Amino acid sequence: MVVEAVRRAGRYDEAVNAVLPVVSGLLAVLAACLAVGNLFLPDHHIRVVMALVAGATSVAFFTLCAVVSRRPLPDRFGQPAMAVVCVVAAASSSVHLWLGRAPWLSSNLMLVLAGAGAVLMGLRWLCGAIVAVWGVWIAAMVGIGWPEGTHWVIGMTGGTLLGLAVNRMRRSTFDRLVDTVERAERAAVEDDLTGLLNRRGISLVGDQIVASARRSGNAVHCVFLDVDGLKEVNDRLGHAAGDRVLLAVADAIRLAVRSGDVVARWGGDEFCVVGPGPGTAPIDLEKRVANKIMDLPPEDVPGWVPQVSAGSAMLAPWDDGDLASLLDQADREMYRRRGLRRESAPLEHQSSSD
Repeated sequence: MVVEAVRRAGRYDEAVNAVLPVVSGLLAVLAACLAVGNLFLPDHHIRVVMALVAGATSVAFFTLCAVVSRRPLPDRFGQPAMAVVCVVAAASSSVHLWLGRAPWLSSNLMLVLAGAGAVLMGLRWLCGAIVAVWGVWIAAMVGIGWPEGTHWVIGMTGGTLLGLAVNRMRRSTFDRLVDTVERAERAAVEDDLTGLLNRRGISLVGDQIVASARRSGNAVHCVFLDVDGLKEVNDRLGHAAGDRVLLAVADAIRLAVRSGDVVARWGGDEFCVVGPGPGTAPIDLEKRVANKIMDLPPEDVPGWVPQVSAGSAMLAPWDDGDLASLLDQADREMYRRRGLRRESAPLEHQSSSD
């Protein structure tokens, strides 16, 4: 629950930062128009003060727009900044309400409440902004004697509820959209059956491992593993049984390799492991994987002997190869060792018969 909350807060931080320049720019234009309009008020004192307040608000929003357009804020400051923008807009309208003694200017604060809900702030920051907007509005209304108080309380309550409802719908739609995009991105690099990286995924991650090893002067290893006897399982028991074998092998490989190694399903019955350093010897990894499978065997797959064939390769810091050449070399070594094993199997069988 905590991890999900942090993840969603991060989403909103990015979304709010993206629209902050637009929102602050629009509010700057509105405040500038209001400053010009205030110059035509009949009362000289109120005209000057209101024009100055609206002008200062416009300058503040224009400055914020210019700053965040050229250099966006860190994501964690997006929601606090947007909450402050809402409060400043409400405070400016409250000053106009108090100076002009015009309760109808409360409608401006209703728009702030509804507009705050349309921006993708998390509920905590939205509620903080709402409380602050209500605070400056109540202070202004008390200052002018609270005329038509009940009417405007109902209006402000309606604006608050509308903002909360809009925020809820926007966040729900945004979460579904982001989840869909994340699932699509994961599907592009993950194997559907095992949940491991697929060929594209290991290519992306493997390039980063090789680049990191190059910078630090370390070697990179790759191990290819092939599931022995999977075709016989598919022919004899069906592909559902073969899938259970693949899942068991995938879990066994994950448990058998080091925590810093990356495991992927290369395709069919082949898996590969890429990681820093020289890695584990193929024969040792074969034994580890077989033992893990025996500890957690696949269900309803009688007659299958837990066994994999492995072949490895290493890219030393002084080698000129890349990830593609490392994968190819490990794949060829795996096929070579598997061929030798199959050639020796009839000889062992004949020797035992004699």
